[in-house]
Amino acid sequence: MSELQRDLTRISHNTKIVATLGPGSNNVQLLEDMIRVGGLNVVRFNFSHGTPEFHEENARIVREAAKRAGQEVAILADLQGPKIRVGKIAGGSIELNKDETLILDAALEGEGTREAVGLDYRDLPNDVVAGDVLWLDDGLLTLTVEAVERSKIITRVENSHVLKSNKGINKRGGGLSAGALTEKDFRDLKTAIAIGCDYLAISFVKSAEDLHIARAKVEEEMKGSTAVRPGLVSKIERVEAIENLDEIILASDGIMVARGDLGVELPAEAIPNTQRRIVEKCICAKRTRVAPFQHYRNPNDGIHDYQPCTDPR
Repeated sequence: MSELQRDLTRISHNTKIVATLGPGSNNVQLLEDMIRVGGLNVVRFNFSHGTPEFHEENARIVREAAKRAGQEVAILADLQGPKIRVGKIAGGSIELNKDETLILDAALEGEGTREAVGLDYRDLPNDVVAGDVLWLDDGLLTLTVEAVERSKIITRVENSHVLKSNKGINKRGGGLSAGALTEKDFRDLKTAIAIGCDYLAISFVKSAEDLHIARAKVEEEMKGSTAVRPGLVSKIERVEAIENLDEIILASDGIMVARGDLGVELPAEAIPNTQRRIVEKCICAKRTRVAPFQHYRNPNDGIHDYQPCTDPR
């Protein structure tokens, strides 16, 4: 075999397939086919949605499908993390035009309007100052902070856009104080352990301390149990995580490059090399690494697959 030729045997042995369980795939027969024919190795449960009973039933379905397929399949429980989003908007959306003023009001309880929109993340006014830039809806809407008045953030709209309810918020350069684990995450962690998850994905990790807290909570929940503890997977989706990458990798059992959020806080052209650097560090530290596919929109709202970087070896 030529030295330039790809070693496909090595790739097929080392690369695993992770798939998110959704409404169209949570049945035993389909999952069995995905495992037996498609090569599915890990099933991701999105804990942003669903009740404990819902996840318990899905775990039963996955285990049954794996048993029928005669394969070992892992369950990855992906915790939601802090909700850094705008609130509900009357009618579902508002049309914003360049140079208009939009107020983000942490004290607003009702539905938002063109004048003001509420926030799920109530501490945002404490995390921003005049001159900061906020990106909403995966970077499709840019707001410049002009002033902060108690619970209100007065912003200038930098580009026309239709803003819909519950869209995410990122701050240029990072610096949001929200912790990686919320009370909801602690409740969901109990459910994840109860269903026997193999991995726990921690969202919006910023430092190794987030992993220490999560691991201590797992030990607290599993005290006295001889069962294997779930591995902790850090989702890299914040600038702060890049700055603390080495300590996060060492405190984790695996790393997931969450390019959707990371691609908002970093320039798009920096993502491939950043992901490659993360993968290289994970290989050196002998840590599992997950590189999901992320769909990116073009200016005409088309969808393109942004292919993940391959193993650099």
